[in-house]
Amino acid sequence: MLADFFACKIGVALVALALFGAVLTMSLGFKRTAEREDLATLADTIAGAIRAAESMPGKVELRRTLPTIAHQTKVTIIGELNQGIQVIRVIVESQERVERTLMLDHEVNGGEFSISRESPSAICLSKTGGVRLELI
Repeated sequence: MLADFFACKIGVALVALALFGAVLTMSLGFKRTAEREDLATLADTIAGAIRAAESMPGKVELRRTLPTIAHQTKVTIIGELNQGIQVIRVIVESQERVERTLMLDHEVNGGEFSISRESPSAICLSKTGGVRLELI
């Protein structure tokens, strides 16, 4: 009878531990999803600003404030010129990583470039023939 009592208590304790583990796992999953969404918003804002500057006719000067993210991020923008097409990769990293790729008709920063910045606050673009890009 005493053994049955302890077996029942041990079973309840194991179920409670399993439930706690499941809640902890779900919480970590939600945090990662929220972080990935924040990084995606930042990458989309940068890509949208580049597309907007490239698509506008004539001389353009554009400064776009970037969304603030609670934790440290690293933004890298890599440009490659491939058979007359400007390919730009926007990479936003923290604990997660999000990447966007753009293909443009106009050269950006002379074609081949790499820019990295920790937690940038704005992107500045100017267009007079080719597009000039700067992270601030």
